[in-house]
Amino acid sequence: MIKAPSVQHEYSLIFSGDPALRLPADSAEAARVLRIAQETGDWRSLTGDETPTIFQFRNLSRTQLGWYEGERASCSWLNGRPLSGRESDDLIVRLALRGVTNFGTHKVTFQKINGQALACTDIIDAIHDEARPQGEAVIGELAGIVAERALQQIRPL
Repeated sequence: MIKAPSVQHEYSLIFSGDPALRLPADSAEAARVLRIAQETGDWRSLTGDETPTIFQFRNLSRTQLGWYEGERASCSWLNGRPLSGRESDDLIVRLALRGVTNFGTHKVTFQKINGQALACTDIIDAIHDEARPQGEAVIGELAGIVAERALQQIRPL
């Protein structure tokens, strides 16, 4: 029987630059503890008294990943052309994002596009605007982690 090595569930991410995170001063150690927190979902040892903004994501199915890759690489439904890097980051975050906590009044709402449930664009704009000057970095970091989790084999914990 073909079976995945473990069951993956929805997962939570915190931007590495969130002011509520308490990271080690050593950059190599900071990268190591961030990677562990991203893989395990256990952020407790990295948060201080402040509450970070937490983004909840779902794992992408093969069908969702295929749709995303088609949109990214060939002819996007929206633009009739391949997506730029920024548009690609926005799309994969919108496809996987399920919710956000401790982000003021901003909530994630959804729309259906070509059979896919996507977070509405207003949350992407809110992340970009509220996290200035790091808004671009937040979305890029989240997109990279979502893509890595979607494209790579399940890593045992």
